[in-house]
Amino acid sequence: MTLGQLWFRIKDWWSGKPVRIDRGGLRSDRWPTVRKHHLQKEPTCQWCGGKDHLEVHHEMPFHLDPTKELDDANLITLCEKPGENCHLIHGHNGNWKTYAPDVRKQCEEHRKLTKDVPVPKSFWNWVRHPIDSGLDYIMNHGRINGDM
Repeated sequence: MTLGQLWFRIKDWWSGKPVRIDRGGLRSDRWPTVRKHHLQKEPTCQWCGGKDHLEVHHEMPFHLDPTKELDDANLITLCEKPGENCHLIHGHNGNWKTYAPDVRKQCEEHRKLTKDVPVPKSFWNWVRHPIDSGLDYIMNHGRINGDM
């Protein structure tokens, strides 16, 4: 086992993820290559569309079915973005010790529901410049309760 593999084992154990120690290791030696190819094929989070902090999630955890560890049909890309963590919330139902066997279907339904929902331009303005936008609102519309 390399130092990097040991680090990931400790990191997973520390965060509460199930850590498999059978077969002399956490993952197959082919896992890094399979992971890399999967991320090239599916380079965005399937829940939110994010492109940062991506993880390859096993729909059926490989510690429950080791034959599916490298099965591409069992893999889905989810992010671990701070504040959103689609991997934990949607892939594990908010608990590292559980899993969502139909996570891909849930992601597809979520994307269908949110695909055509427009985000108001004022919202993006506020996200970029929350203090300025708040001051503009007060200056143009009066105080929050309407008297100015």
